[in-house]
Amino acid sequence: MRSEKINQLDGYQFEQYCCYLLKKNGYHNVEITKKSGDYGIDILATKRGRKYAIQCKRYLSSVGNHAVQEAYSGKDFYNCDVAVVMTNSSFTPAAIETAQKLHVLLWDGTSLKRMKKFGLFIPHNPRPKKRRHKSKKKKKKRILLFSFIILLLIASILFVIYGQELSDIIAQNFHSVSEIFHGIKV
Repeated sequence: MRSEKINQLDGYQFEQYCCYLLKKNGYHNVEITKKSGDYGIDILATKRGRKYAIQCKRYLSSVGNHAVQEAYSGKDFYNCDVAVVMTNSSFTPAAIETAQKLHVLLWDGTSLKRMKKFGLFIPHNPRPKKRRHKSKKKKKKRILLFSFIILLLIASILFVIYGQELSDIIAQNFHSVSEIFHGIKV
């Protein structure tokens, strides 16, 4: 089904289309929940022993984080393992951030196209990006230490090449160089 046709479906027809895609991709026990009191979950499905609680959103604009929150709470209500928000559209940055924190899967229009085309869609689990917090202070210290080691290495090589004469010059100036390194505030 083309995206133009998907955009013309009503909510229930879109849920049926999502059921079709899930079955095509190896999900079992795919069922649409009752209309009222569904706690935001439209479809229940199983794959590889894991139960999925899926909220379907046929939108023309981006889906917000309210849908993610509903799917997350509905997952627990239905005793499912995985919460999913499935849409023909895209997701707002807030929805993506919320999904990462709550470990809710987001399947957008591109995901649905892959599910339809290949029938082998393997959803990814959005995870928060791991940020490495290295302090600038530690980084500066490492750079200074590395520079000092390089300086000593060069001095050693020059000593081997030029002998005692260079060694005397380095010995005289070594004290002032080390003071420079110790005097730098990091």
